Amino acid sequence: MDIGKDIVRLSNHEFGVSIKAGAGKDILERAVRRYKKLIFTKGEYGALLNPVAKTVFPTPTTSVPTHALAPKGNGGNTKLNLDTDESYTLNVPAKGGQATITAKSVYGALRGLESFSQLVSWTEETDQFRIPLAPVSITDKPVFPHRGVMIDTSRNFLKVADIKRTLDGMSYNKLNVLHWHIIDQHSFPLKTKTYPQLAEKGAYSKQWVYTEKDVRDIVSYAKDRGIRVYPEFDIPGHAYSWGLAFPDIVTCMNMQPNWSDYAAEPNSGQLNIINPKTDEVTTWFDDEFVHIGGDEVNFKCWQDSPGYPEYLQKNNVTLDNLFGQFVLKSHNWVRENKKTPITWQEALTSHHIPIGKDVAVQVWLGAADAIKVVEAGNRVISTSYERWYLDCGRGAWISDSQGNSWCDPYKGWQEQSKLVLGGEVGLWAEAIDGINLDRVLWPRGAAAAEVLWSDIKLADGTIRKTGDVFPRIHEQRARLVDRGIGAEPLQPLWCARNPLMVAIKLLTSISLLAATSMAWVWPLPEKMDIGKNIVRLSNHEFGVSIKACDGKDILERAVRRYKKLIFTKGEYGALLNPVAKTVFPTPTTSVPTHALAPKGKYPLLTHLNIQVSGGNTKLNLDTDESYTLNVPAKGGQATITAKSVYGALRGLESFSQLVSWTEETDQFRIPLAPVSITDKPVFPHRGVMIDTSRNFLKVADIKRTLDGMSYNKLNVLHWHIIDQHSFPLKTKTYPQLAEKGAYSKHWVYTEKDVRDIVSYAKDRGIRVYPEFDIPGHAYSWGLAFPDIVTCMNMQPNWSDYAAEPNSGQLNIINPKTDVIVRNFLKEVTTWFDDEFVHIGGDEVNFKCWEDSPGYPEYLQKNNVTLDNLFGQFVLKSHNWVRENKKTPITWQEALTSHHIPIGKDVAVQVWLGAADAIKVVEAGNRVISTSYERWYLDCGRGAWISDSQGNSWCDPYKGWQVVYNYDLTANMTKEQSKLVLGGEVGLWAEAIDGINLDRVLWPRGAAAAEVLWSDIKLADGTIRKTGDVFPRIHEQRARLVDRGIGAEALATIVVCTQPS
Repeated sequence: MDIGKDIVRLSNHEFGVSIKAGAGKDILERAVRRYKKLIFTKGEYGALLNPVAKTVFPTPTTSVPTHALAPKGNGGNTKLNLDTDESYTLNVPAKGGQATITAKSVYGALRGLESFSQLVSWTEETDQFRIPLAPVSITDKPVFPHRGVMIDTSRNFLKVADIKRTLDGMSYNKLNVLHWHIIDQHSFPLKTKTYPQLAEKGAYSKQWVYTEKDVRDIVSYAKDRGIRVYPEFDIPGHAYSWGLAFPDIVTCMNMQPNWSDYAAEPNSGQLNIINPKTDEVTTWFDDEFVHIGGDEVNFKCWQDSPGYPEYLQKNNVTLDNLFGQFVLKSHNWVRENKKTPITWQEALTSHHIPIGKDVAVQVWLGAADAIKVVEAGNRVISTSYERWYLDCGRGAWISDSQGNSWCDPYKGWQEQSKLVLGGEVGLWAEAIDGINLDRVLWPRGAAAAEVLWSDIKLADGTIRKTGDVFPRIHEQRARLVDRGIGAEPLQPLWCARNPLMVAIKLLTSISLLAATSMAWVWPLPEKMDIGKNIVRLSNHEFGVSIKACDGKDILERAVRRYKKLIFTKGEYGALLNPVAKTVFPTPTTSVPTHALAPKGKYPLLTHLNIQVSGGNTKLNLDTDESYTLNVPAKGGQATITAKSVYGALRGLESFSQLVSWTEETDQFRIPLAPVSITDKPVFPHRGVMIDTSRNFLKVADIKRTLDGMSYNKLNVLHWHIIDQHSFPLKTKTYPQLAEKGAYSKHWVYTEKDVRDIVSYAKDRGIRVYPEFDIPGHAYSWGLAFPDIVTCMNMQPNWSDYAAEPNSGQLNIINPKTDVIVRNFLKEVTTWFDDEFVHIGGDEVNFKCWEDSPGYPEYLQKNNVTLDNLFGQFVLKSHNWVRENKKTPITWQEALTSHHIPIGKDVAVQVWLGAADAIKVVEAGNRVISTSYERWYLDCGRGAWISDSQGNSWCDPYKGWQVVYNYDLTANMTKEQSKLVLGGEVGLWAEAIDGINLDRVLWPRGAAAAEVLWSDIKLADGTIRKTGDVFPRIHEQRARLVDRGIGAEALATIVVCTQPS
């Protein structure tokens, strides 16, 4: 790629495209229509990046206004295979006029179109589309012919739209193979004409299947983007779902309770390889390949199955012989259909089966095994689990109490750039579905795409440094988001806009199957009694009456919301087994046999009566959130009683969770009536901390978070609104703070926005308090007022002065600092109703002040130390908060590290763990717990700067089990425990924005919600086992998704649809 120094602009109304091609011209015509929309879209994420940094991704394999584009394809073959020529050249002249793409195939022209689209940027300042650094000359082709993504639609279903969106993302990264692991032991979502019963019995739902039409549609959609699609039918292992339709062709089916003796995952089951019924495999795919599986067979499954010992003896064969014969047969079945087999490596490297040299071998155990395969003369598709299993490192999907998964840690994007072999990234879907698919795959899949397309080795044989790659992959992520792909952010936006200023450094359990009880109410109520009857509800025959003094309007709005939620036919929740809905903590409660009746005539619940005895609508630590809820067995009227409207809100949430919709009868009903609940929270402060400085969150994102919080009875939003990275709060007193400090003039919060959010939260019983973290973390203040900030943006050694770039702390010896901060607080604290204001106080760096002009002289003249000076400022800032009739909160360092004599009214937020919490209560202050080891939900997802190892300081990932097993009052006396207000989960936003916010927070935030609301300690003082909790949190996740919250999947649907 060669570039110049000129800029050419483009206009949507004056830009045309001409095509000269033989076969495949229609493919290019459709592509041009797509790309014109992409090119002339004003993408807000991409526009925020440095326009000079515009690059092509993946990197072209050579060195590093236009009015018309003329793609020319010389080749006429539109068949996609390993021999498809994807090379192209692209030229953009400096003087405008006509740009040209030439290629030997339409698919090469598609790759050239993608590169051309990436050259174009829109700038907000001039409202222009342009190509900087013209002339541009690119000569390009891929290093590897097979560049893929493996998706898994058996463990969790992916809708056709999800798959198509993935194909779009692949095309934007020049990936060209979709490996579709379409069926497995968990479900059989492929509906065939030959054996329709396989899907009828084996799919999760009759709606969650792929027909021949669906498959052909996906294959055609992929071909239009130059992507091959091949299926995988993983046999003879992973066959449980086959046996639901044909039990006689599957052995050791669903062995309980010791399933792990027979299979790598539940449910166990392998094809009966001595039964001749298994002799057919059919496909509807254009590709030359069919993947036939062959991995993770378990010989014990066959050894313990009837008929096998006799068969082996009679035929004088071993199980190894028998398995080898079946593998070779299955390969021949593929060849009969004029396809080429692919197999997982075990067939060759573990069982030494003499497979044909035509068979491609997919290697998941690493480079050493790939060498064994090529030494045997077979072709390799590499998918190293250590590098390219993108589902890894996100916690256990079964109830391992430590929350670990077998393939930890998380594979940061930096890991992709080290693997030189071609292949596919793997997305095993134990905890992936359409909700979090984009976030798990992108932009890490883009890193793999560059490995597979480009020559990532430098002239000296070393691999390109990830620090050099980082600005480009950050830009590619922004491009994907602007194109509708929900790619996860990599770091604060500030770093991408200032890439040269950032130095490249930075300090199986089986118990889930035994847990067949499932609670209806999350978090777990204090007391809940149930019966054995079912009552039904009808949207048209259900009314709500409210008896309340103050706050009746709050309840009326809530009732309108909840009626919509209650009478929504949620597809995720409906997939959970309604018979399994026995209420925890009474797992011995038997499910009445009539609960199985598909169309019973049950009593009708016609009314809900809400009675509130108290009249205060002020939200604070003393708010009474207790309630009682009663649902009679004979229908009629249910009742919620509460002492405040907010207790009534909690009761409404519990009532809504009791109602389930069943697809079989198309009924809304409450099983196991009568229901009686008496409930109240353990802690009065149950929160979520969001960070809108590192990456911006739109008002809609914050409101959606408040909705999710209300569904989990969380009641505090800690809004870390400004920090060193950006200053998105626009005030009347100092508007220049946001004008200079925000990422964009559109990415700011006005007083109206803040009051809107506070009001929205109050309607859901949620307090909102702001954090203004001073005197550290102050770089963004200095963009408007440089004289009130010291050691501002020290380069290149920023890490000597700050925990993160950019460095900068308030100038605490400048009287102007006091004036500005005090006036700022006077204005903005009035926007918030809550009693608290968080004033920060953490991570101050004394070297920042030591090395700043005036400080040595000031300290000497006034005979004070920096500790004295810092302490004085902290106490002053607390008084500024009190002046505005608020109570200060501070991070723990002020008390536990600097021993500042803060007032006893000050609440202290502890992030370093239980030992520090004890220090705080011993000092007589109240505690808000946010242990980074348990409740920092941003941790364990890779480094946000270009550390070549991809590690973050607070690894590993905190699985929901880790979040749940947190005792906030550990080792405290009863009196000390009274000073623990509660806790908050932390979402530091180095790599979080509105795209992945839901996925990072939920359902792990739900686990914290139960810790804070319910008494999670059992009678013997131990914490409830996560194995018993798992089915309930799985149901809560389904509920959140049905309500529009993009909560991450925890496990395969089969775990809870067939818990036994």
